Amino acid sequence: MPRIIYPGISINQKEVKITSAELIKYIRNVLRLKPGEVLELLDGRGTIYSGTIRSVSKAAIEISISDQRKERQQGTALVLIQPLLKGDKMDLVVQKCTELGVTEIYPVTTERTIPRTTRKLHHWRRVAEEATRQSGRTIVPEIHEVTDLRELLPRFSGMDCVKIVFYEHATALLRSISYDRMPEKILYLTGPEGGFTDREIKEAEAAGFRVVSLGGGILRAETASIVSLALIKYHFGLM
Repeated sequence: MPRIIYPGISINQKEVKITSAELIKYIRNVLRLKPGEVLELLDGRGTIYSGTIRSVSKAAIEISISDQRKERQQGTALVLIQPLLKGDKMDLVVQKCTELGVTEIYPVTTERTIPRTTRKLHHWRRVAEEATRQSGRTIVPEIHEVTDLRELLPRFSGMDCVKIVFYEHATALLRSISYDRMPEKILYLTGPEGGFTDREIKEAEAAGFRVVSLGGGILRAETASIVSLALIKYHFGLM
């Protein structure tokens, strides 16, 4: 069944009128849906609404909602702290990590971050929405405003969760992190294209992050972010 992301829908809503030109174009020209056909609307927070199209025009699409259900979600929140990357590499990280089930992304600048633009937030959120729809997931990850890593780390200092920083010069591996119960949240931080400075690693450790390696070899920054999430899911039994 075709799906669209529509965060504007609310619980127990019976009628939806879509006026977004972009969504109208997608429903009319890409999905090619007509009155009487059914689709699903995702609110991006885990609820799926089943609906039937009542009318289609260039100005609006009206949908009658017949049912709603809440999808069961994984119990552990997966939070990526991602240094800004050049070109469209951030798009790749947002897309693939969304497909893998990341729940939050904090874009950050670091001492060796090369790009400094903060103007792509809306674009990254759109990439996350599309990846959510295509991967069959129902939760759109929250992408926060860009901030500096040194300002962000102290916020996590007292947080009771698993915190991991992947660093190419670390000697410990992810499997060295043991746990008695499934954590409610896992924060993970991967390096920028220029690598972390010693000071940044020390500040991450001071905030409670465990410093581990991805193993032999040095991965590209965008590859490391995706591989790290897959390894975390495997290690903690979240696959």
